[in-house]
Parts: sequence; structure tokens; C-alpha cells
Amino acid sequence: MNCLTRIGLIGCGHWGRYILRDLKSLGCHVTVVSRSEKTRAHAREYHADKIVQQIDELNHIDGIVIATPTATHFSVIQKAAALSVPIFVEKPMTANLQDAEWLVENLRDRLFVMHKWRYHKGVQLLADIAKTQELGQVLGLHTHRMNWGSRYADVDMIWICLPHDLSISLEILGYIPTPRSAVAIEWGHETVELISVSGENPWNVVEISSVRPTLNREIRLECEYGVAVLKDGYDDYISIYHKKYWNHDLKKHTEIRPFTNEMPLLCELREFVDYLHGGALPKSDAKEGLAVVRAITEIRRLAGIKHSGILPMSHMEISQ
Repeated sequence: MNCLTRIGLIGCGHWGRYILRDLKSLGCHVTVVSRSEKTRAHAREYHADKIVQQIDELNHIDGIVIATPTATHFSVIQKAAALSVPIFVEKPMTANLQDAEWLVENLRDRLFVMHKWRYHKGVQLLADIAKTQELGQVLGLHTHRMNWGSRYADVDMIWICLPHDLSISLEILGYIPTPRSAVAIEWGHETVELISVSGENPWNVVEISSVRPTLNREIRLECEYGVAVLKDGYDDYISIYHKKYWNHDLKKHTEIRPFTNEMPLLCELREFVDYLHGGALPKSDAKEGLAVVRAITEIRRLAGIKHSGILPMSHMEISQ
């Protein structure tokens, strides 16, 4: 950047510290809003220029990045909006449809949502294949994300994981298909696994779970003449399987297409910083953030989930 960019980072917990790291690598001056000793330690470790305890202590900033717990997003965005600068909030925009609608109505021109998978080079390569119809007509998209446990205490795994998969649909298909059916598994009073089916032509199947002992993330683009697969988020290639070679030697007929896998978080933060200096708009605005929240709300309904997904907490630190 040719001039210093001053960012207010609200929250410096597990994910916020990496946001701080990347903002500093982009040459930004970062003031961190942090209340707990743990998050202040993160801020110091990753070289925050200044640490304050309240949002209203932020001054002379060009933009705000919000990395607080999902359940706090709406109230934090409302407070940050008083500073009249662009806001980049971690996904999901909120965990409440009415709150999301209010944000679009009141802040649509300066609120953007961090959907890092839209910046993943492998996902973008799959999007190019879909757009050019290199493998023929797109028939469907299947995303698969499995792991064990959740570090989040404020919302269930649907609000944490499903925004990723819906934003992948946005990037590859260009929109979020209409939800048609869903089934969920609950352990106790918390949803721990979900399968949803959306759209028809193309279809979109999403599988997410926090009760599978093996970590797995796969994105599979099903096309008329072949299938393109990103087998892991940290891979630097996609695999292409041409249907004409079905029943042939798989190793001989698998096409490996490499890409440069720059970290998506850094890419999206760079785009936001560039935007603050007159560059292109970030990929996901508030309207797309609302579309994600609306789709999740409908998928929860189709799955018969009665609770909102906001978990009871004895205390919530805004800076986590």
C-alpha cells in the first residue's frame, strides 16, 4: 500500500489473532478492541499497534474488522456503525434473520462479510470450470466437511460450518440454490450433524458434522462429462475425473490441475484494505450475508430443528 491503512480490529481470540497477523503483514496500523487478558495477550503476540477496551475508543481509522463470537455480531456491528467507516465482519453476519434484514436495510453500502472460501484458489478454479462449462453442463455441487468437536461456545456447528458451504455455492454456482430438504442429528440439545439438499438443476448437497473422528473437507463439482474435486482445503491441486474413462485405470486417467494456494484469509483482507483506498468491492456484501442467513434459517426449519442454535452461556467476552 502507498499509504498507511488504519484498521480497528474488534476481537482477538482464536481466529482474530490470525486476522491481526495478516493485517500487519499487509502493512496496516491495527488498533485491537480487547477485554480479556487472553485476547490482549494475543494482540501483543501478533504485534497490535494499540489495544483498547471499548469500541468508542477507536478513532482515526479507515475501516473495521469484526472477529467476535457469532452471537455478538449484531450488537457489535451496531456499535461499530457509529464510526461511519466500512465494516468487514466474520461469517455469519448474524445468527438471526430479523437482525440480518435490519443490517441490510440500514448498512448495506458499507457492511461486508468475510467468506474466506470464496477466496480459495481451488474453489475459484472449480468456479472457472463451472462458468466455462469445460466439463459440460454443471449437474450439481457436493460439499463435505467433517471433524470432531467444536471450540465455539456461543452457537452450534450449523452457524459455524454451513456459512462456508453456502459461500462455496455462491462462488462456484453464482448463487445459493433454494433449500429443498434437510436432516439433522442432535446430541443432547445441540445439533451436531446436518445433511441438506438444495436446488434441482444444478443440485447442491451439503454434509457437515462435528461428531466424525476424522477431519475431512471435500468439494466435488459434478458435471456432464466429468467430475472436478478439491480433496482438502490445504491441497494445491484439484483432481479431474473424465466420465469417458469410467471403469478404466483411475491412476492413468486422473487429471491433476495445480494452482497457487495463497491463504484465503490474507486474500480477503487484502481486498478489503484495497477497497478502503478506492479498490473493488469485497466479494460478499450485506445482501449476500443476508442470503446466507436466510438459507440457514430455512435449512434449520426443513431439518425440524426447533432451537435457534444460539447456545446458553454464563458469560460472553466480546473480544473472544
